[in-house]
Amino acid sequence: MKKIISLFILLFAFSFSVNAQETSREDVKTLAKKDLTLLSDNIKIDDQKTKELYNVFIQKHSSLTEKNDEESRIMLSRKISSKLESILGKEEFAKISNNKELLKKLTY
Repeated sequence: MKKIISLFILLFAFSFSVNAQETSREDVKTLAKKDLTLLSDNIKIDDQKTKELYNVFIQKHSSLTEKNDEESRIMLSRKISSKLESILGKEEFAKISNNKELLKKLTY
């Protein structure tokens, strides 16, 4: 009887863990789409850049779910900022940089 109860608890814990990971992946995708929408509301982005930026935002939100300390967030913010500049180009990135609130939302 103890083995059956232990097996049931183990099965329940495993299924809960898998479900939490799937939810987290969907949340990351949703947050990445929100970032992309926020950016596209402020500047015009072509299809190729949209795909690249979506991948950057996916990476950003995946990293944010894993790393919670301030130093990691600052390093990630710099990395995202650098990627945004390389994808968008200096002129488009300058438009974003002038809007500090937007830049913060996109990089943190």
